[in-house]
Amino acid sequence: MKKNSMYGTVIETKKESDGTIVHNLNTGEILKYQAVRGGICWPLKDRKPYYCIIGEQWTPTHAFTEERKRGKLVMFAEGEQSITKFVKFLTELTDSIKLYRCDELYTSMHDEYRDYIRAFSDYQQERGMTEGRLDYAPYMDNFALGLSVIQEWVIMGMIDLPEGSIVRAQLRAIDASKLVETPEKTYHAINGLRYVLAGYQKYPPFQNRTHEPVQHQPGFAWMA
Repeated sequence: MKKNSMYGTVIETKKESDGTIVHNLNTGEILKYQAVRGGICWPLKDRKPYYCIIGEQWTPTHAFTEERKRGKLVMFAEGEQSITKFVKFLTELTDSIKLYRCDELYTSMHDEYRDYIRAFSDYQQERGMTEGRLDYAPYMDNFALGLSVIQEWVIMGMIDLPEGSIVRAQLRAIDASKLVETPEKTYHAINGLRYVLAGYQKYPPFQNRTHEPVQHQPGFAWMA
């Protein structure tokens, strides 16, 4: 499968023994990432499902401390569909997971999304996928805190969001009056982005986790 990224068309990917993910582009360039993760916002009656896949650029370890600096975050893919086309949404999502070697997906695990979570798990099994583990998104119930996490990455210049992307448009057009009550029901793309960025913030790549991911079975001025 081939798919466009910000830097070219990805024609092949592989995962090295140390966990580094390698993307080969049609330009001949080879890009490395410390991790590739995603965020999913499940649908509601008046809210489309949304996903985004984001990688953290690879950085070398320090010669003496063996520590790594944080790499810049790059969006590879995003998508949305109407709620009546949820299977098409799952197809696009799982295609992106497989292509970019996305290991982990952060999302809300509330009971109201149970059927969608099961449908995703069933679809993965049908396709024989081992990638794309679901995990609880940090701060999943706190939209304002998640928005501040996004803001921090943007201000530091540590994330690239493509022009024309759904989430960039939502960040530019966000209405402060809608932040008072239930913004998570309005801004589906921001939900997906805040889930995955909070995951990167709380669980840096190559750092030991304190828990195992859950397995389910069968505009603001700074975004100008």
